Amino acid sequence: MTAGTGLYGGKSLDVLEKSVHEENGVFFARYKDKKVGTGFQRVFSFVHQRQVGFEAFFQGTGESGQSFSSADLFNELTNPDDALQMDRMRLILHVKNFMSSKIDDRWLFINIQPKAMIGRKEPDIGFFHDVLRKNGLPTSQVVVMIREHPGENEAIFKSQVKEIRDLGCLVLFDDFNGASANLDRLWQYNPDIVKLQRTAIENAAKSKKAKRMLNKLVSLIHASGALVLMEKIETEDEAFLSRRVEADFCQGKYWGAHVSRPVRWSPGDTPGSFNVLVEKAEKRYFQDMKSNTMEMGIFSGEFQECAWSLADGVALETAAQPLLGLDRVLRVYLLDSKGVQNEPSVYPHGHEEHLDKRFKPIQDLRGATLAHRSGFQDAVRDPGKVHMSQPYRSIASLQTVTTLSVTVNLGGQSHILCCDVLWREDAI
Repeated sequence: MTAGTGLYGGKSLDVLEKSVHEENGVFFARYKDKKVGTGFQRVFSFVHQRQVGFEAFFQGTGESGQSFSSADLFNELTNPDDALQMDRMRLILHVKNFMSSKIDDRWLFINIQPKAMIGRKEPDIGFFHDVLRKNGLPTSQVVVMIREHPGENEAIFKSQVKEIRDLGCLVLFDDFNGASANLDRLWQYNPDIVKLQRTAIENAAKSKKAKRMLNKLVSLIHASGALVLMEKIETEDEAFLSRRVEADFCQGKYWGAHVSRPVRWSPGDTPGSFNVLVEKAEKRYFQDMKSNTMEMGIFSGEFQECAWSLADGVALETAAQPLLGLDRVLRVYLLDSKGVQNEPSVYPHGHEEHLDKRFKPIQDLRGATLAHRSGFQDAVRDPGKVHMSQPYRSIASLQTVTTLSVTVNLGGQSHILCCDVLWREDAI
């Protein structure tokens, strides 16, 4: 090997392309005793119930058929110039293999190595653009995947994100971890898509609390203006949960193995049927609706009786006793016409035994305003009807609750009677 020429004789696009081979429409290169090339994983949209793109993976195959990952290949390269040539070859092969499919209405999800974004320019955006242009791939069809790296070289990261977007490509934050990621970066850099780490769906499948947190994280990402991609979905339950928390896109083994070149997909091609997920989701939705309706009936009867007793002049503590006897009723309280709670809440018998003394400063709710809560607003907007709020985290009980609310006239003044009910943990 001539000094300075590296793996493939140089790092220019023209030189590198001379080392590209093609067999039956599949492009690859040689590295030692390996063939290096591209594998594709299909990306689907839950809403469209079809394939919307392909994520390209760099991989190698030995003479005996054994597989090598991208990490395996790059770990063998100790010379920075060799690593750069291999990285540029990776980009070339991804684009050529995608273009060989002649699919012009799907995205190519393509990774730019983290070292390109942090601390150095190579492979620079100019080379990346040249590869797209020479192979005729419109930048609008490309989703560039970037791993966010908080802290160092922020200016370089920001510049690279801007250059990618200026090319006309979409920007995806890869392996986003809600537990440790800097959420400020969502609005600072405005990624078009955020791919959540595999651990997000794993934890949500095991823990009801993690499931609620995932649901909120997806909502937060949506609020930032980005779409959400769930990766490495392996089971029907994980696929259903991803759909349930309203992720936009999904990918993983559940929808089949990697493919060597992009092909159009139809629902019968893989075991991951969207029809099954839709049917399961609709069944779950109607079960929840039925359950919520039954719960409304169980609680609203006693709740309405409590309101009538109050209107007849019975003290709240007395009027609320039958309601407080129901399982999962946490407290009953009155708000004035401005949403302020002027009197103490009424709790089930023995409530004091379960109070956490560490939260004593927030346990007295007298003077608190709940005018911002939907329970108060719904009751004011539609008086005389019992309303049930969406679940929320209560500062009073430090648990997830739903609030029943109804207007009641006391001494010629309108009040809102409220009742906090513990929310079912298995519901999102």
